[in-house]
Amino acid sequence: MVAGEVRQLAGRTADATRNVEALVGDIGDSSHRVVDTIGHLMQRVGDRAKEMSKVGEQLTEMTGNFDQVESEIRSIAEAMEDTNQHSQRVAGTLTTLESETEQGNRDMHGLATQARSLMEGAEAVDGALAQQRLEGRHQQVFGAARKAAAALGSLLESAIKRGELDEQTLFHATYTPIPGTNPPQHLTGFVSYTDEHFPAIQEPLLEQLGVAYAIGIDRRGYIPTHNQSVSQPPSGDYDHDLKFCRNRRIYEDPTGQRCGSHEETLLLQTYKRDTGEIMHDLSVPIYVAGKHWGGFRIGYKPEAA
Repeated sequence: MVAGEVRQLAGRTADATRNVEALVGDIGDSSHRVVDTIGHLMQRVGDRAKEMSKVGEQLTEMTGNFDQVESEIRSIAEAMEDTNQHSQRVAGTLTTLESETEQGNRDMHGLATQARSLMEGAEAVDGALAQQRLEGRHQQVFGAARKAAAALGSLLESAIKRGELDEQTLFHATYTPIPGTNPPQHLTGFVSYTDEHFPAIQEPLLEQLGVAYAIGIDRRGYIPTHNQSVSQPPSGDYDHDLKFCRNRRIYEDPTGQRCGSHEETLLLQTYKRDTGEIMHDLSVPIYVAGKHWGGFRIGYKPEAA
């Protein structure tokens, strides 16, 4: 009996030993796995630590960049303040300059008005002398201009009576631009007639008086038929056409406008032509059947006076 119990105990002991060995083996395996896991965790922690270190470095660099940006912003703000102050100084200078310019313009306008008054006074004196029965250059030109104006007026009046010209067309002309001309030229309903008949009255005066031009002009400042030497076909060259294509043009300069529009006994002006010469311009009115059509103007150099 005792021997049987001993055998049973020995069997249980062996079983327990095997269980313990298995448990120890399991514990060993678990320990290895724990160690491996801890190793992996440590590696990951190390990697994260390196990444955090890089992040820290980047944050430090960003902080430095922020400081630099802040410094640049302050510099820009200071520069803008300087620019604003400079702009204010410039604006003040411009305001002063504008005021001085306006005053200068007023002074120049006043001087121009005074000069024009003196010129008109001198022209009035010359005009009055030209009407006196005295021998002189102005008197010679005045007499020729009156005869030419009367001849042109009579010529146009006869043309209306014969039906060669229409009174409406003559006194209320339509000025049609000629394409491609510069200075601009224009056609009217009466230019063909004046081209045919005006030269016989105008051209002889050039040689007889030794003058630069002798021409009829209407109230609008339009010269239908100029002297033949300066009535050439347009070439397209502005400098050439300015000098040699002077017919069929509307002269809007003050001298030209006054020549055709005035109704004084005579108007004597001194001016600088668009071609550069200084000229006396003596003009008298042209009447057609008692109606003012324009004027006859003669231009001559002051040196010949």
